[in-house]
Amino acid sequence: MLKKRIFLLLISLCMIFPLSACWDMEEINDRVFILGIGVDSAADGEYEFTFQTAQFLGESAYSNISITSDSLSRAVRELEKSSTNISFEHLSLVVLSDGAARADFYNLLDYLFREGTIRRQCQVAVSPIPAKELLLKKTGNAGAAVYAAQVLQSSDSSQVRSATMTLNRLYIVKSVGEGFYIPTLSTTDAEAVSGTDAPCFISVSGAYCYNAAGYSGTVSKSDAELIRLFSNGQTSGIIESANIDGTVIRYKIESSSCDKSVRLKDDRLFFNIDLNIECSLIENPSDSEVDSDAIEKSLYSRLYPLTVQSRNKLGASILGLERTARQHYHSWYLSNHDKWDSLYRGSDIKLTINCTVRRVGSVT
Repeated sequence: MLKKRIFLLLISLCMIFPLSACWDMEEINDRVFILGIGVDSAADGEYEFTFQTAQFLGESAYSNISITSDSLSRAVRELEKSSTNISFEHLSLVVLSDGAARADFYNLLDYLFREGTIRRQCQVAVSPIPAKELLLKKTGNAGAAVYAAQVLQSSDSSQVRSATMTLNRLYIVKSVGEGFYIPTLSTTDAEAVSGTDAPCFISVSGAYCYNAAGYSGTVSKSDAELIRLFSNGQTSGIIESANIDGTVIRYKIESSSCDKSVRLKDDRLFFNIDLNIECSLIENPSDSEVDSDAIEKSLYSRLYPLTVQSRNKLGASILGLERTARQHYHSWYLSNHDKWDSLYRGSDIKLTINCTVRRVGSVT
């Protein structure tokens, strides 16, 4: 009888323990949430990794921890010495300094592609100033990492988010051996008001371009804006057109589509890019007559040089033409991938622009 009672008591205890929801409770203050990672070149082939973490106590909502190492995985292990409970679930931004962006940073960030808890939609960007310095910028309640990620996300309205680079997209383009480009961030410090800390404004100021061999050059802010038109479904951005008198007229893009096709003949590629834009008038200082032909000519004079620059120096990535060739001639592309750069330089690119101006609810 006694054995039976002991047995029933043990069963009861086993049933009670799972009902106690707090037995394995973990305080949120004991976890380290990584919001952003900055990568700067250091001496002797090493890098300085700056981790921006969320804070739940104190005046600041975030803090920065810097660790120098030859790889991100070792830097994370060093960080784990202070806290074994590190979470990357809220990682918003990985920002590279100029030196890191020109190096083999993909292998440097290998840990991020293997760690299962990393946010795949985390934004990747380049900073002309040290990444550590950018993450130290005051941007209001949100840390610089979260603020910059929001700026990048809002800068692109295309259907495939082609104007920004995420960890997921970076993994894909590297897996298939395509070129790519990464947006550049610039910072502007505002003037302090009534003795308070001046906030910093972060904006997109250009892009770093890469072909299969690595870093291939940069494009300016205005060119980065124009590159976005080569992605399908871009609905944000401003078009400028000058009339005969030199007056600058500005239009807002309401909708756009970019159709790309390619024809292969005797191992030579012939690309066709058809760009269709519907826009609305937002600024016309001289109240000049709106002329769609003038906009098309103005856009062509700026976009065609980008196609030449892409073909001669930067690689097909900024126009998305490498993907077009791979999709249309997959087997041929795989067989000739090792000499893609020379094949692209010898290609022919035809650009056609059609623009429709919408004004006061009507289409002109």
